[in-house]
Amino acid sequence: MVLFATIGSVLFTIGEFAGVMGPTDGRIRDDAKYQHCRPDNFGNWTDCPALANAYSTFNPILYSIDLILPVINLQQAKDWAPLTRFDCEQVGRLGACARWWPAAVAAGDPRHAARPAWSPFGWFLWFYARFVNVFGWLAGLWFVGVISGLVKKD
Repeated sequence: MVLFATIGSVLFTIGEFAGVMGPTDGRIRDDAKYQHCRPDNFGNWTDCPALANAYSTFNPILYSIDLILPVINLQQAKDWAPLTRFDCEQVGRLGACARWWPAAVAAGDPRHAARPAWSPFGWFLWFYARFVNVFGWLAGLWFVGVISGLVKKD
């Protein structure tokens, strides 16, 4: 569990700086006063000053621990999640975004319209988060079984 929490902390820190981590509350993501926080507007949800007083602060270490120990609630997994879709200028193979945060899209150039595409790193983090969460539940159940005597060494 410690190994998965450590790996997750590193991965979610990279995701934080890459702009892949975002709030789970759709009202926050869609609110016009937070539009400058969106990655497709050159923002980053995790270090947006306008969001600091309205939403919990993202912490990759606590997020990883919150996923792997589902019995406790650190509010991180409830408030934050990897973003799997972005608006981008160029969509590559299989619908993945090939060019992030293009200046032409941000400037509103009509020749370069934003197109929705999926984020390969966002999906990787999403799958990792689900895997670690299921692993945490199974490891916790196994631990309880060992402690209670239901699981015996024979």
